[in-house]
Amino acid sequence: MSAALSLPGTGGHGAVLRALGRSLRGVRWLALAPLAMGAIGGIGSPSAAMTAFGVTAAITLQFGWWVIASGLTAQNHPQLARLVPGHVRQLRETALGLFIVISALSGWLMSALLGDVWGWMPAFALVMLVFSTALRWPVLWFIVWIVPSLLYAQLKDTQAWRLLLAAMVDWHAHQPLTQAAVLMLAMCGLLWGLFQDGGAAHARTWEANRVMRTRLSHLERGRCAHAPGSVGDRLGRFFNWATPLWREHLLRHARPTPASVLARAELAVLRGLHWTTLAGMVTVLFTALVLAGVVLRLWLGSDRGPEALAAALPGVTFGLMCSLIGPAMGIATTQHRTRREQALLLLVPGMPRGEAMNRHLAPRLFGNFLAAWAVGVAAMSAMVLLAPHGGPKDLPVMGLHFAAVTLPFGLLLWQDWAAKGAPSSGRVSLVILIVMLLVALSLAGCALTGVSPWSVLAGSVVLTAGLTAWRWRAVRRMAPFWPTGRDA
Repeated sequence: MSAALSLPGTGGHGAVLRALGRSLRGVRWLALAPLAMGAIGGIGSPSAAMTAFGVTAAITLQFGWWVIASGLTAQNHPQLARLVPGHVRQLRETALGLFIVISALSGWLMSALLGDVWGWMPAFALVMLVFSTALRWPVLWFIVWIVPSLLYAQLKDTQAWRLLLAAMVDWHAHQPLTQAAVLMLAMCGLLWGLFQDGGAAHARTWEANRVMRTRLSHLERGRCAHAPGSVGDRLGRFFNWATPLWREHLLRHARPTPASVLARAELAVLRGLHWTTLAGMVTVLFTALVLAGVVLRLWLGSDRGPEALAAALPGVTFGLMCSLIGPAMGIATTQHRTRREQALLLLVPGMPRGEAMNRHLAPRLFGNFLAAWAVGVAAMSAMVLLAPHGGPKDLPVMGLHFAAVTLPFGLLLWQDWAAKGAPSSGRVSLVILIVMLLVALSLAGCALTGVSPWSVLAGSVVLTAGLTAWRWRAVRRMAPFWPTGRDA
């Protein structure tokens, strides 16, 4: 809260920027992404190096804006907006300045490779505005992956869309600077309005976002996030249908054996990262996608229905894999939060101790990740095979490349947890950076060589098997995993 308090004038802008600087420290590793991609591209030719550097730098700037927008939204507290003179104005002015600078730099980087700076600049600005709007109304996160693709597939053949597109193209051809200026002015006005200046509406928006963050945190910890019997509670139980069934199965067959005890302990420790939570969510979403395909076929016809579903497929699959990588990306935070439960679970009869703990627990942790990963790959494979034109080469299925890259990262679950302290955002940022680079390499390699994503998946499985055999020897020599952080 103190970081957001600012005085009117230049000093207030400085306080806002200093608070943003603290937020950007956690993702400073992303600044290495353009250099790394440029070095990899330089293996082919100097032009490839420049292309890789420019594209990656533009994308990295977008990630930077996401962190900045999140920080600015966090500072737009309703009490500060009402009580601190000039606070909202300083937030808005800082946001507009950074918005214009980042969109201009991103547009310039892409125009240096492909030309048309006045086309790229508003395009990047639009992406940044959409993200900022989703911070104001988080429900848009659940809409932006699918709805735009479905609307485009439905409208692209209409006369109104063709006339609008032709008018915009003609305007850009004759007056690109004027068009860019008008679009940027309109988006700056919308961005300005996203920052609220106190009052009842601002308080309601802030409270709604706080409640959503609390519910997501509770879901991650495996707790009830809604009042019993409420619509939210019923919806949460609907998506999490698999966990109660698995829990009842384990309780019916409970035995004082390591396998039985650890299976029950996983539910208490992993919470929202347990494979049953993710499997329940995936099956519900996959069923909803199949039903949507049937509805679209009946509504739009046998030709346009599958096409509309295929247009939404890339975003759905990528979003699916981003959620299913959770057991590897969120394990450090979850292990740290549940260290007290781990200490109590050591007292349960049948719980393995000493060297036997890692021998039994390590395969189960990795198996939990593999189960979630396999469910996601199976769902995406089914969606690809059921889509029109029958094959991944006809669809930009980014999720398959993401799956191939993230499979070896499941071995991050095999760490010396006894010596691990509180997780840091910098470590997560470094993992994200590596994943981004490898996904880009996978996409580029398939485009250049014509290799199918299925072949990349098969190669990833072989690589992971080799790394598992190598890492297992180190796991046997580590201190018992639980309780986490006792030697930190």
